[in-house]
Amino acid sequence: MIAFGLGVLSAQKTAVFGVVTEQASKSPIPFVKVSFYGTKISTITDSLGRYKLETYYPVDSLQIYSLGYKVVRIKLKQEVQQELNVALRPTSREVKEIVVLPPDEFPSTKLHKKIIAHKPVNNKEKLQAYQYEAYNKFQVDINNIGSEFSSLGPVKRLNVVLDYLDTSTNQTLVLPAVLAESVSEFYFANRPKRKREVVKASRITGVENLQAAQFLGDMYIDINIYENVIDLFGKSFISPLANYARSMYRFYLDDSTYIGNKFCYKLRFEPKNASNLTFYGEMWVHDTTYAIQSIKANISEGANLNYIQDLYVEQEFEQVEEEVWMLKKEILLLDIRLTEKTKIYGFLGKKTSSRKHFIINELKPDDFYNTSTAVEFLENSKTQDLDAWDSLRHEKLNKTENGISEMIDTLNKTKYFKSLRTLTYFASTGYYPMGKIELGNATSLISRNPVEDTRLSLAIRTSNAFSKRLELGGKIGYGIGDDRFKYSSLIRFNITPKKRGMLSTYFTYDLEQIGQSPTAAQLGNTFATVLNTAPFDKLTFVKKIGFNLEKDIRKDLIILGGFDWKDYTPLGISTYLSPNLSVGGFDTLRNLTTAEIITRIRWTKDEEFLSGQFDRTSVGSAFPILSLQCVIGVKGIAGSMYNYQKLEFQLEHYTQLGALGRLRYGTSMGCVFGSTAFPFLKVHEGNQSYWLLLTAYNKMNFLEFISDKYASAFVENHWEGLFFNKIPGINKLNLRFVSTARVLYGALSSRHADNVIIPDYVKSFGQVPYVECSAGLENVFKVLRVDFVWRATHNVPGTSPFGVRGRISFNF
Repeated sequence: MIAFGLGVLSAQKTAVFGVVTEQASKSPIPFVKVSFYGTKISTITDSLGRYKLETYYPVDSLQIYSLGYKVVRIKLKQEVQQELNVALRPTSREVKEIVVLPPDEFPSTKLHKKIIAHKPVNNKEKLQAYQYEAYNKFQVDINNIGSEFSSLGPVKRLNVVLDYLDTSTNQTLVLPAVLAESVSEFYFANRPKRKREVVKASRITGVENLQAAQFLGDMYIDINIYENVIDLFGKSFISPLANYARSMYRFYLDDSTYIGNKFCYKLRFEPKNASNLTFYGEMWVHDTTYAIQSIKANISEGANLNYIQDLYVEQEFEQVEEEVWMLKKEILLLDIRLTEKTKIYGFLGKKTSSRKHFIINELKPDDFYNTSTAVEFLENSKTQDLDAWDSLRHEKLNKTENGISEMIDTLNKTKYFKSLRTLTYFASTGYYPMGKIELGNATSLISRNPVEDTRLSLAIRTSNAFSKRLELGGKIGYGIGDDRFKYSSLIRFNITPKKRGMLSTYFTYDLEQIGQSPTAAQLGNTFATVLNTAPFDKLTFVKKIGFNLEKDIRKDLIILGGFDWKDYTPLGISTYLSPNLSVGGFDTLRNLTTAEIITRIRWTKDEEFLSGQFDRTSVGSAFPILSLQCVIGVKGIAGSMYNYQKLEFQLEHYTQLGALGRLRYGTSMGCVFGSTAFPFLKVHEGNQSYWLLLTAYNKMNFLEFISDKYASAFVENHWEGLFFNKIPGINKLNLRFVSTARVLYGALSSRHADNVIIPDYVKSFGQVPYVECSAGLENVFKVLRVDFVWRATHNVPGTSPFGVRGRISFNF
């Protein structure tokens, strides 16, 4: 056996040595079989009776056997080196009764227990470091097109399209649309875990579409079959190698044979409940190390999933060193369609990858891993010629893959596919592309509120065809009731494209609702105003101008610095009253003005983003999101009226709970120093619509609670199909249960009332926190979430503490 030194973290070496002798004569016995009990790891004593045996695999006893002597089994101390000298006694010639009993457990159960026991050693995560060369090929096909597709007029005129129609694994027609390839060097280091990937060659052929990529992004994750839970598409799939897998799966020992020079067992698995997020398939297990030699798996046929009709995983492992198994080849197939029997086009994603040139436990200096980006592209990586690609690829492209570029170029010149691409973009963004500009936003063309009555709005922005670094945008709105135009503008410029540095300048002359969640549908949005539960009667007219710079310092560390100048004018029932001590009354202020310097730092360990030219979407991290924001109000800048400072800390975390679903929780706390008017304090986010908000208190009114010291927490658990999957008849609806609890407590100092009187509609917490709970159903008709909300404290007389809120939610 080979010792790896620091190479093994989760399992240390168990080593034993000694001499085997005959008890009576004390003479050494040669050719005695010495083995770790329950394994095939063994050795033979030499001519002097000496032996030495060691392993990283979990063992608890040593067995010594020689013909003519009694078998000896000795308990071992695990993960240490020890000396055991053994004296054997001759066997008795007396023949005892032999009793044959049935096995106490199935052979498949015994095998699975051994696989689980050996997981810490066989999992590559044990290693101190490893590296390899990876080749990834990712193809997206348009599937479910049917045989009549080739008869469509636009398609019949495109012979090149007909040439590239192919058949999928289930013999249905598919049309290749995207082919992406990359060759890279991948590096991993442990304690702490660090990853780095250096791309030597990369290319993409076909339709580049960020919206489609968001759905297919999980195809690139590392599926580690040894983990208890495999995260896919925001769901927690229970691995057949989970420690508790036998409670979720049935296992069958089907076969055994040699694969190469290694003897392996075939273990088949299927879920006990097909509605659970599990797999069915088979794996081949090495009989000595109990490592997985290969595995083929599909998601369970009745899994509570939307749009994903099938996911197939095939992995092949290689023993690159003794007691080190690495993933060598992998195939992932993903079938996305609206429903199983739909006639609407869908997507078929296929990822094939291979890995070679493994180097184990050669740790590099810390500076090597501490890079600003997780994936680094070499300077010529995107300009490699065809000859270079031929030498870099681990496998050659077939005829269809080679011709995708020609086909896509032809498609992009046709009116039919141009229109299809335009409508797809409009449906996903709300903006209609018109060359170098885009018009929208479809969700806010018309809305209503008490001040404007009916509001008409139109937005315009430049597209990527205008510039991939500079975006110019603006919006204009007109209120019929107040006969007044409103407008805003936004300019964004990416000053450092390689390491994102987004400089934004903006101007606003419009109505706002103070206390509305920043992630809510805005005031001019149709949903926010048509579905309201109470009138928007405390509006504010806001003039705002400012700028900020958001800069990536590292791949997971983002800082923001900026400046805001704001002028607030009350509308509706809102008024700003300032105490006049000289006359003992109040002065009515027409407006309030402030100037703020803003700094924010956001850190999420190992967070990665799926980025467009200007916007990006986080693809998540296993660690919490931490942010700290400081706002400094400065008096005397263009009429600003107050000096104050605001400090706020936030934590939010998404994590998987295996069979118990997905958990989202968070906390925030903050404090305001100095003295200012109440609109510039912490106005806790409320909701006055039937539209469910995920970051607000859904039974709290706007401006109902204001604080200068506060703390809050929330927890939301998506139980998936844990409950409804077990109810006959109901389980066919694929309903999912979700529960939420929110708590908030704060205080408001009287010193702020010296500037502007706190309105009567603002409540005090007193000694009681605000508590809100909800229970809901997700995946209603595959697109709706409906929550039943209970306001547990600070109830309003004459108003029900219960409410119903809903939202459209597209989830896998």
